[in-house]
Amino acid sequence: MVTLREFDEIPVRVAVQDQNGSPVDISGVTSPLIIFRSPGPLGTYAKKTAAIVNDSGVWKLEYTTESDLLAEPGEWSLQGRFTFGGLPLTSPPVCFLVQETDLP
Repeated sequence: MVTLREFDEIPVRVAVQDQNGSPVDISGVTSPLIIFRSPGPLGTYAKKTAAIVNDSGVWKLEYTTESDLLAEPGEWSLQGRFTFGGLPLTSPPVCFLVQETDLP
């Protein structure tokens, strides 16, 4: 599991693959989002508009977090969502940890 620090501003990328693990060309998708879920049983959701990027032949959704997005330590999750050929599609969730930042 990836660990980030509280208040990090980092690019987050979600690779899009088919059920066989092969890259999918998503250059024509609409409404690309990366959805973040904060820690806890009643975690809140933040929907962020994502860019569509091609990284060496692998299509990805990309979003750079703002410093106040990851402001709560704990286990977060994210997933990509977009419309492809008129169908709304969602990637499997990915979990990551946010550590508390030691402020002076």
